[in-house]
Formats: sequence, structure tokens, C-alpha cells
Amino acid sequence: MTESPRVLLIDDSEPAIAYSQPEEGHHWTQHIIEASYNRTAHLTRTRGASARFKFEGSNIAVHGRLDSDGRGLSLPVSRYSVDDGPSMLYAPTLRTEQQQVAFFSSGALGPGNHTLFIVNESEGAFLWIDFFMITQNVQSPTSASSSVLCQKPPLASIGIEIAGGLLASLGFYVLLVCAYCWSRRRSQQKHGSSRPRGAPPDVTTYSDDNTPPMRSNSALESLHR
Repeated sequence: MTESPRVLLIDDSEPAIAYSQPEEGHHWTQHIIEASYNRTAHLTRTRGASARFKFEGSNIAVHGRLDSDGRGLSLPVSRYSVDDGPSMLYAPTLRTEQQQVAFFSSGALGPGNHTLFIVNESEGAFLWIDFFMITQNVQSPTSASSSVLCQKPPLASIGIEIAGGLLASLGFYVLLVCAYCWSRRRSQQKHGSSRPRGAPPDVTTYSDDNTPPMRSNSALESLHR
């Protein structure tokens, strides 16, 4: 098994994101912005407003929106940290409007669950949170094991195996026939050798009316003598 990265985009409207809420009023408001991811973004102008997001992954990044300085507003300053790690401050200097700007990236994290913390450090400035990008390592089968599972024997090799089996069976039957013929021939030769050498064949004949056998001329001549 090998690990391959998978990137997830989490919108600012995800219910798992916990935005701070005071007893009176509000810290965050959600707005529809066409240029934002999924057309939504969360805004705060209150210093100390925070957000917390529990996630599972090996890296997390926060993207937001920057307003232009046309209205004389100060640029937002925000602080980010993961778990009990050190915090990082984001203080942009660009004075032009930008969409989907990377405010923070955690770098490599250990496996398991983590918690991201966001804190607004500037009162009155527009801090827009657009979306979160999470990288996860997903286990997948290696290419070698996949090729072994998907590999099929070629038809040519199957045909060769079948032909080889048929030839082997045919050869076995030929050997059986040869052995039978050889055994039968040996048996016939054995029975034929039991007759005495030089013995005349039996020429005694019988007539159809069961009369005694006729004697040969040599036998009659011996009687007359």
C-alpha cells in the first residue's frame, strides 16, 4: 500500500467551523460574494473575534479576501495556530482588492486529528475568511499488486497447455495399445513353442457320418506284410 495526497476544499459555511459569538451582538457575519469560493465568505471587524476548526489531515491552509484601500480602512491582521503549536501572524501590505488569498499554511502535520485556531488582531479592519484547504494522505494499492490482480493468462498459452495435455493423453493410450499387442504376441509365441519340433500336423479327418478314420496306404501295406 502507498499513500497519495488528497486535497479537500472546505467552505466557510461548513457547520464544523465554530465562530465566536458574544452574548450580545455578533462577531462574524456571512455574506454572498460572487468571486468567493462557493459564493460565500465570513467577515469580522471585531478585535479578538475567533474561529475554531477541528479537522483530520497532514496540512491545512486558510484562504480569504482582501479589500482595497479606497475607503481608507486599515488592512486586517490575523493570527493562526494549530493545536498547541506556535502562532503565525498574517499582516498584508498590498492595497488592492484580491480574492482567495492564502492567509496561512500549517506545513506538515502528524497523522490524526488537529484543531485550527484563528484570531482577529485588528479592530475595524475587514477580515474575510473564504475557505480552508486540507491535505489528507489516502492509502491506495500499489501498481504492482494491481497489475497482478488484473493480469489474465493469454489465450495462446491456454491453447498450448490444452494441446500439450491432449498429446500426453494420446501418447499414454498408444503405449497401452503397444503393450497389449506385445503381450498378446508373446503369449501366442509361448503356446506355439509347446508343440514338439518336427511333429507332423494332425491330419486325421472325419466324415460327416461319424465313420472311423481311414487309414493311410502305408498302414495297409504294413498289414499285408
